[in-house]
Amino acid sequence: MIGTSLQHLQIAVYFCALVIGTCSIAGRIWARHITRKTWQANDYLMFLSYMIVVVMIGTSLAAVFHGELGVHGKDMEEEAEEAAEIYVEKVNTITSSLMFAASTLIKLSILEFYTQLFPQEWLRRVCYAQMAMLVAFMVAQIIADQTMCLPSQLDPNKPNECRDEGKFWLAISILAAFFGFICVVTPMPLVWQLHLSTKKKIRVMVLFGLGFFICGLTIVRTYIYQVIDYRDSTWGFAHCQIVTVIEPTLGILAGSIPILATLFSQRTRHLATSTGAAVTGPSITGKASGTLDPFSRLDDNTYSLTDVKSGHDWRRRGSSTEGLTEGAGAGGIKIQSDIVVDIDEGFKQHS
Repeated sequence: MIGTSLQHLQIAVYFCALVIGTCSIAGRIWARHITRKTWQANDYLMFLSYMIVVVMIGTSLAAVFHGELGVHGKDMEEEAEEAAEIYVEKVNTITSSLMFAASTLIKLSILEFYTQLFPQEWLRRVCYAQMAMLVAFMVAQIIADQTMCLPSQLDPNKPNECRDEGKFWLAISILAAFFGFICVVTPMPLVWQLHLSTKKKIRVMVLFGLGFFICGLTIVRTYIYQVIDYRDSTWGFAHCQIVTVIEPTLGILAGSIPILATLFSQRTRHLATSTGAAVTGPSITGKASGTLDPFSRLDDNTYSLTDVKSGHDWRRRGSSTEGLTEGAGAGGIKIQSDIVVDIDEGFKQHS
């Protein structure tokens, strides 16, 4: 029975998380489609993390509806309270392991995306090293979480012996925040070296630095696990469950924004073209669908270079469409260029 404000909050948060995750993945798929890019390993890793988040959301909702997650134990009958606590603890164990897996896959996707985006060998090696450590860390997290409570070896009839969950989550969260921080700052030196204005560099760094917000959520989750009342698990674990679902969901969004940016850029170009506004930058028309692809790379041998010719007669005046004319003005040099690029007979650029 849904009766507390915390239960209503959980339902709203889980629904919003499902919408955010679904829109992020759908936008990523659409961006790959309109730019005619085949799926890369980072896309598959991100999609797999999304499927895990969907399972987490379904499991959390089941705990709300069937496990009284979000209700104080004192507000339930004794038998119902005991059954609800057992159910909630099982759900918390399952969703914790799923969260470990989803968060790791998101970081792996981001690191693999770096290896596709930046050609520097040192960055590739750093990313691959981080990916190996993340996989090992994920396996260690899941094993430690699943063995948190073990049956008593002396008396099987005694309750399970459990380690201190507060200390466990503190250690796990600190390491997770560390790996998240390293994942975010890895490409920053290369981004700052790009030949862009300082304003544009900051924009790109903000785009790649959205993961800092996820690190902040990890710190919040650490704090919640330290202050909740484990004796009232149906109420305390509800707060943990909310952050546990939000963290990987926003991770999917943050990891997809660099790819979604191409989608927004192309939508803006189409809107500006339809309204007659000026569109800055080159515009390339696709052969089949007529869509714009700002990341298309022209074949090296598609368009031949034009020779630049110059004369040595300083008394000569005139112009040349081939590139350079000497003698213009009072013995000066006049540069004149006429560049025409035809793509499917549909686009021309003159400069």
